[in-house]
This record gives sequence, structure tokens and C-alpha cells, in this order.
Amino acid sequence: MANWRIGLLVAAVVLSVVSLFMGAGSGFSVETSSTPRLSVGDTVYAINGAPPPVSGNYSGLVQLATQRGAVYIETDGPLPFTLKERSSTNLEFGLDITGGVSATVKPKNASLASDVIPVLQQRINFYGLREATFRTIDFHGDSYVEVAIAGGTEDEIRRLLEAEGKFEAKVPLKASKEIIMDKSYPISVNGTLSIENKSYAPGDSFILAGVPFIVANITGSDANVVATVYGGDDIQAVYLDPARSGVRSLDNNYQWSFGLQVSPKAANNFAMVTKNLPFAAGTSYLQGEIAVYLDDKLINSFQIASSLRGNAATSIEITGTAPSYGDALAEKRSISSILRSGSLPTSIEIVGVSSVSPTLGRAFVNDVLLAGVAAAAGVAAVVLARYRRPKIILPMLAVSLSEALIILGAAAAFSWTLDLPALAGIIAAIGTGVDSQIIMIDQSSRRKELTLTEQLKRAFFVIFGSGGILIASMLPLLTMISLRGFAITTIIGVLIGVLITRPAFGEILKKIERAQ
Repeated sequence: MANWRIGLLVAAVVLSVVSLFMGAGSGFSVETSSTPRLSVGDTVYAINGAPPPVSGNYSGLVQLATQRGAVYIETDGPLPFTLKERSSTNLEFGLDITGGVSATVKPKNASLASDVIPVLQQRINFYGLREATFRTIDFHGDSYVEVAIAGGTEDEIRRLLEAEGKFEAKVPLKASKEIIMDKSYPISVNGTLSIENKSYAPGDSFILAGVPFIVANITGSDANVVATVYGGDDIQAVYLDPARSGVRSLDNNYQWSFGLQVSPKAANNFAMVTKNLPFAAGTSYLQGEIAVYLDDKLINSFQIASSLRGNAATSIEITGTAPSYGDALAEKRSISSILRSGSLPTSIEIVGVSSVSPTLGRAFVNDVLLAGVAAAAGVAAVVLARYRRPKIILPMLAVSLSEALIILGAAAAFSWTLDLPALAGIIAAIGTGVDSQIIMIDQSSRRKELTLTEQLKRAFFVIFGSGGILIASMLPLLTMISLRGFAITTIIGVLIGVLITRPAFGEILKKIERAQ
């Protein structure tokens, strides 16, 4: 079939249109979520039968119509997720176009820079932010990690990055004669704490039955010690389901909570330590509290129910308060994300944070479109003035437009993230396409010593050669993260041109020549 090349072009354009627009624009996309029933990127079509976005507070069971069917969440207050209107296309844009925030951090131990990235990646994913990219940078012998989050805020990225993730739960004890653990450890107090033939002053630490203790202070014949019953490695699960987590109104504040499951060893540590706490008279609690710390900062402290004395409980609840629902939700999400991802292998310092406004990205895209229209008009005018063949202007512009459409369709189909270098690569690919078309037009306009088919073969020899050289020149850029998008889109654009659009344009030229 002589026109199969044109048919291939038409099929590619149709598939690209389907890839770009099928399913786009309907419903709202989940931007952030603190409920495990919804993930970032999910589509919500209705909330309790009404189209989103719906503001205000909710109480009880809320029905959500999503792309996965009906989803039910239980809440008491604002919804535990945020929505944004879905894009009119299926294209995904990067930080420099959609806006967001980037930060550069410096690990204290430079050799662990690459080990920091997986922990931070987990934190950001658990928190619900999207399109986070990481890369290590070596500069003057120092190692840095650059973190970029599309759609994030400076406050969010600081909250997630500044925490080392060191989690501890501590129980203070007052001891005068003994400390009961796996057995009774007799002690004596006389300015220092003496136990097992060793003396400890305030600030000193020791270990009993595998549990770390520190001497807080000594008053008379009593020693106040603090036992660390849980550590970050003891956390086995973080529960964020509605039954074990949430945010609720409490007096003039909002209280957040979520559940933790700790290891049997940690539960046994808690059981041994709490055997040293006496019952509080007239209450159902013990005379002591358990204090929860994150990076040595107190999150909250809780009374211990008397029923838990000596009980190896593996399930605990972490709570905190904030002045507003939004602050409480953000605090709950950040702390739970940090606990789920674990502690960093080394402490880090935030060297700099910068925000990118989405206005700049949109302005660039608009400028690209305007420049494309102006370039197309200029090329059409030059070709018309040079070759005096107005019939080839419209096909040339149509093929160039179809080339751009096919590249964007491929980007939507394979979920490429289009950033500014990627858009520059599309422009470069279209530019080489126009150059190839002009070569073909020039060859077809030469003297008729050769047939049109032979003239186009000469043109294709030049086109294939230049395309191969361009692809080869892009290969080294694939190893450079900042220019990888430019290289990929340029290579894909050249391949689409060589395999689809140039052969189709050659057939169109033949038809125009035969019609004259």
C-alpha cells in the first residue's frame, strides 16, 4: 500500500490524542492525604453524592466516589485530604512548571549521603507529597543531597527534613532501695546511686536487663532515674486507619492521634519498668507517666493506667495537640511519616531552601507556545518566498504540529515528567523536523534530472545521517540528571520524525507533485 506511511502518521496522531485526553479533566485529584484509604493521585468524583470540592466539617461515615469505586472514611471535622482540579490533559509536569520547593541538605557524615536518600524518600511518600526527586551533589569535597518536591511548601519540607527521626519513650522512676526488672537489683543512695558495686552520679547512664537508664538527680535518700523503654527500632507498625488514628476537637484545640505497635522486647521492657511504679491513690493510674520524645524533643506525656502495670502491651497510642485542625493534621502526618520511615543514618543540616512559583512555569509554557506560533509563521513565510509553492505550506505545518502532538502523547502514555529541559528538547526535536522538511522540499524543487523518488532518497540519506548524529550526541546527557529530560525528549522526537513524520511528509510531497 503506497500510502501506509500517511496511515501510520494518522494512527500515531489518533493514539496520541487518546493518550493525552482520555479520562483527563473529570473529577478531582487527591493532592495530600492522611487516611490510608486514599492515596495521592487518586480521583474523587463525589463526596456524599455531591461534586467536590465540598468544604466544612463532617461527622460520621463519609462516602467518596473514586476511580476505584466507593470508599468510606470516618471523620469528625474537616476531611483528612485535600483535592485539586484535575488537569485537562494527562501530562505530568515537573517542579519548575507546577511550582514547589527544593532544599539542599548536608549530611554530617559525607560517606552516608546516598544512604540518606531512601529514608527521606520514604518520609515524603508516607507524608503524601508527590513528584519528589533526589540527587547527590559533590562540591569542593563536600557531599550534599538536593530534594525537590512539586507542589510542596517550605514549611512541609523543613518539617520532614529537619527531624533526624530518633524516637524514644521514657518512664521516670523514684528508687530508694531497689529497682525491679528481671530480678530485684538492690541500690543504695548517698550522694550517688550505687548498684551492682558501681556508683553513678547525676547524668550518668547504666543498663539493667537490657534497658537503658540515666540518673536524673538525687534528693536525699532517693534517686530519680529515667528508663528508655522504647526506641525507634522497636516500632513495628504505625496505624493510620480511622479506628486508631484521627484528629478531633478538644476544648479550644485539636488533638491528633495514631497507634503504634512495638516489638515484644520493647513491650517486655515496659512491663519490667512499670512494676516499679506505685498505684496513685483514689485513681485508676500509676504514680508516673510515659514521655514520648522525637529527636530529644518532648512530643507528649501520658498517664499510665493501673491495668498496664507489669503488662507487656505491644499497642500504644501517640497523641498531641495543636491550635487548629490544619496544624494538628500536618503535625500528625509529619510525625507518623518520620516514625514509619525510621531514623536517618546520620544527622543532616539544611543548607538552603528555595520556592518555585507555578506562575513562572506557566509563563514559560505560554512563551513557548507564542514562540512556536511565531516560528511557524516565520518558517512558512520564508519557504513561500524561497520556493513559491503555497500548497506545501499547510502540509509542512500540519506535520510539524503532529510531531509535537505525538511526542506529548508518548510523554502522557509513559508518564514522563515534563520539566523545562524536556520542553526545550521538544522544541529542539521540532526544529530538526522543520529542517528535514526544508531539505526534502529543496530536493523536490531541483532540476528534474532525477525522479522525485530518487531526490527524496537523497534527502532521506541526509536526514537519517543527521538524526543519527543528533541521537549519538544526546547519549552522554542521559547520565546528567539536570539534562536527562532534554536528552530523552530530543531522542524520542528525532526517532518519531525519522520513523513516522518524515516518511509521511515525503508521500505528501509526491501527491502534491503528481497533482501539478
